[in-house]
Amino acid sequence: MLWAAFILAANSWMQHPVGYQMVNGKPQLNDIWALFTDPVFVWGYAKVLFVALVTGAMIMLAVSAWHLRHGGDREVFTWSARLALIVLVPAMLFTL
Repeated sequence: MLWAAFILAANSWMQHPVGYQMVNGKPQLNDIWALFTDPVFVWGYAKVLFVALVTGAMIMLAVSAWHLRHGGDREVFTWSARLALIVLVPAMLFTL
């Protein structure tokens, strides 16, 4: 998640530069907090985090369902499927 923050910060700065000054005709970042509070970064980063939660929960639900279908430990995989759904539904709604 930290690496995604830096990638998205660089991308959002290229799309919507904030907190910089021109030095010898080149932009130079001089306010890192302006970059991390830029709405382009904040909304993009939030979306990446929710999409990661959706992906992880979908994989967890699929593995749980597979094990339930093929005779795995019912108690463990029922619990993990419920947990996946508890995370998945809100994360999908926030992603939308």
